[in-house]
Amino acid sequence: MRFSNDTPLPAAMIPNAEQDDRVTAVFLAAITYRIDRGRLALSPAQRPLLLDPQLPYPHDGMLQKSVASVCATGFVYPREARAREATAVLRVGDRDAAIVAYGQRVWQRALGGGLAPSAPLPFERVEMSWQNAFGGVVREPARLVLLGAEDAEDGGDEAFLPEHESGYPHNFEGKGFAVDAGRAQGQPLPQLEHPEQLIRRWDDRPEPVCFAPYPLWGGLRAAYVWHDQQFDPGGASKLASRAAPRTTFDAIAPGTRIALGGMRPGGEALVFEAPPPPVAVTVAVGGASERLVPALDAVDIDAEAAEVRLLWRASASYGLVQLERRLARLEATESFPGG
Repeated sequence: MRFSNDTPLPAAMIPNAEQDDRVTAVFLAAITYRIDRGRLALSPAQRPLLLDPQLPYPHDGMLQKSVASVCATGFVYPREARAREATAVLRVGDRDAAIVAYGQRVWQRALGGGLAPSAPLPFERVEMSWQNAFGGVVREPARLVLLGAEDAEDGGDEAFLPEHESGYPHNFEGKGFAVDAGRAQGQPLPQLEHPEQLIRRWDDRPEPVCFAPYPLWGGLRAAYVWHDQQFDPGGASKLASRAAPRTTFDAIAPGTRIALGGMRPGGEALVFEAPPPPVAVTVAVGGASERLVPALDAVDIDAEAAEVRLLWRASASYGLVQLERRLARLEATESFPGG
């Protein structure tokens, strides 16, 4: 199929061969806006499509996807200078997700014994990154372990376990994960926390939270396909969401209000409504023609730049017929900015 782009936007067609000599073509277009006092204005510099398969999070060209993601990158800012904690909130329609940001802390000995978080240090801003969320990897020393002690009268056999890494599968990139109290002392706590799962003990295992794109290998994705101890293949198309489950949506309709608070200096909020599709795809196969209206696939907010990149996606399936005419054209709609 030949693809032409009659718009100034970054766009692409990605074909995928399937069974019975059929092809599904995915059409992508990205548009970048400035967020200005509750309105969207076309940005002079349009951000490109993200098609590099080496990205650590799902790229734009993931074929099996049927959800909309909302991500935000930048920093959490306190309302007052030198504060010790602050809150960022992302609201999409009637759903909201909050994150509490803290200054740097470590585990320290408490007066009554055990470990307790130290008082957070004052901070100017905390980066919204998965490295600052709960998680991490620790090295475990070599040791002897007992095998089958519950079945053997002699207490079981011994086996040598070599030095190895243990990590928190929901977020290998984070900090705060520990496997014993002795080695946890003096280690840093996460700076981004779920407000309903604040860490109190060194062995707490809260849900890691962050608005940045979620790593492709993150264990939270299992929630899409694993329910009641059973595999659910119906959720497989959600695995390619760029966001973590908290900010992944079945769909985001035009007019949906999106608001991001706590990630701009001085308490400024970034607010806008999801616009109607600015483009459409006309697909002609043989003597048939169809106009496809894309769905909003991803919302990527750059809080520092006060910009948002919206990714639009449509797809069409067709059979391979020799010498058949197949054309696809991306065109602006009446909703295109300035149109």
